[in-house]
Amino acid sequence: AAALIAAARALAPTLRDRAADTENLRRLPDETVADLKAAGLFRALQPERCGGWQMDFHAHLDLVAEIAAGCGSTGWCLGVFQVHSWVAGLLSEQAQDDIYGDNPDALLAAVLNARGTALPSDDGYVVEGFWPFGSGSEHADWMILGARIVGDNDDTLDEGCFLIPASDIDIRDDWHVAGLRGTGSFHFETEQQFVP
Repeated sequence: AAALIAAARALAPTLRDRAADTENLRRLPDETVADLKAAGLFRALQPERCGGWQMDFHAHLDLVAEIAAGCGSTGWCLGVFQVHSWVAGLLSEQAQDDIYGDNPDALLAAVLNARGTALPSDDGYVVEGFWPFGSGSEHADWMILGARIVGDNDDTLDEGCFLIPASDIDIRDDWHVAGLRGTGSFHFETEQQFVP
């Protein structure tokens, strides 16, 4: 943890220099994401079996604080990406392997509230919906999206979270805000997306 905190502290001045550009882009610059990956900061809570450091939440908060001292939007995104990698650790090993098997630096955006619907099919679910406030979504490789599992009459049978490749999600360029403008917290949506 000490080495990661030192890396975060060393990166903060660079992020401070990029903060205005981050705000103007309305998302994290690609260079910032590359720097955070190179420093291993996204892996703080990521499961060890998936190439992560599997640290505790105290380390998570300390790292986010160091990065946020340089750029608030970057700190916010680092925090949510770290927490989403922790959520990945709650998924099945198959899901973890799907996420990290070919790319241990994979990033996940998520809206866990049941904003969409999921219709059961023979071997999975057909998911659709609209999810707001997906911070860092343009840099994500995967999305974890909450949905109501519905029956034929749209009655709610259950709720769940569904893992979908980011390439199968439409991201709306609609993040026009005053605070945390650089977080890229765009809305996203999908229609008739099969999830096994």
